[in-house]
Amino acid sequence: KIIDPFNGVQDLRDRIIRHVSPAFSEDPLRILRVARFAARFNFDVANETIELLTSMGINQDGLTLSRERILGELDKALSYKYSSQFFNILIKTKNLRVFFPNLAKAIGEQRQQKMLISTLEQLQDIKTKYLALAYMLSISSLQQKINEFANDKQTLNLMKHAILIFEFLAHTRDNNFTEEQLLDLLKQSNALRDNQQFAFLLRLISELPNFQNEISRLNLEFLKELSLTLTQLDFSDLVNSTSLNQNVARAVYARQLLTINLVRTNYGI
Repeated sequence: KIIDPFNGVQDLRDRIIRHVSPAFSEDPLRILRVARFAARFNFDVANETIELLTSMGINQDGLTLSRERILGELDKALSYKYSSQFFNILIKTKNLRVFFPNLAKAIGEQRQQKMLISTLEQLQDIKTKYLALAYMLSISSLQQKINEFANDKQTLNLMKHAILIFEFLAHTRDNNFTEEQLLDLLKQSNALRDNQQFAFLLRLISELPNFQNEISRLNLEFLKELSLTLTQLDFSDLVNSTSLNQNVARAVYARQLLTINLVRTNYGI
């Protein structure tokens, strides 16, 4: 016989997470744990538990948690299929502003919150989900705050490089990116040093719903072709030229700009 004083079996059948004691509020990490388990199992949260989480959010109990523990829960939540549930719970219980204040500022309006939730529902790859979070900050000019989501160098660099590309994609219709700016973008995003990694980043960005239109597809293809063409340039004639002396760097730069102009002309960008 199963002894079940809190009707846990029925809650499992109904796919509901419920706290069973007021002592739940003694550990603010449980706020993130509830949100994470909701994301892992695609469960709902009982109304009384939502109320308790909300009171903890209003009291900002989560501020006592270390950043490492918060980011650990976020990383696990993003690895799940239903990671949108994690943010759903935090938004509903007023805890998003406690754990991720800059994201809360970026998606203060309901329309923006729905955009984030809808985007995450369409994504599976954890790296792409991190880029989705970075994108939400970038459209609110909060791109310098991406360390709110990660502290490991690899993830931070991925988001930093993606934000540079987001900026380019946002301005291509204006056609106001000069050759110099494009070259600087490629250098800053490490495209000329690691073309394969750059191509991988472009593929991740192409999976974001915001960039699946025809214009974005063309611009991402342009960046991929441009970075590949620049990395394949041959500068041996410049290096071996004795007449250039100290002007080799200038000649390399000029050839790169000319190449950018040719490629963008071919793409009509």
